[in-house]
Amino acid sequence: MAKAGKHKKPIQIEILGPGNAVSQMTAQVLDAAIRDLGLLPDRDIHLNLIRDSSEIAASGVFWTPAVRVNGDLKCTGRVPSLKEVQGWLKQPPEQPSAQSPPPKG
Repeated sequence: MAKAGKHKKPIQIEILGPGNAVSQMTAQVLDAAIRDLGLLPDRDIHLNLIRDSSEIAASGVFWTPAVRVNGDLKCTGRVPSLKEVQGWLKQPPEQPSAQSPPPKG
């Protein structure tokens, strides 16, 4: 289990969907993954539910529910698995920028 507060800045999660049963199941999977990883709402995670159909369409999503993590579309048209969501929420260590030379060694 990951330690709470491990992430440097909060993970931004958006669930895009009309609020139907499938969207609610997606939210439940996300909630379970957040709890399992020991992440704290508002400190480690910011969750935004987007239900407005015009906003969903403007974002380029055609199949709901959809999940975006830090702006990256991770899933659309299905409920993701718990393991899948946990993988999305585990942030990798800071990577050197593409401009930096590779470390020597």
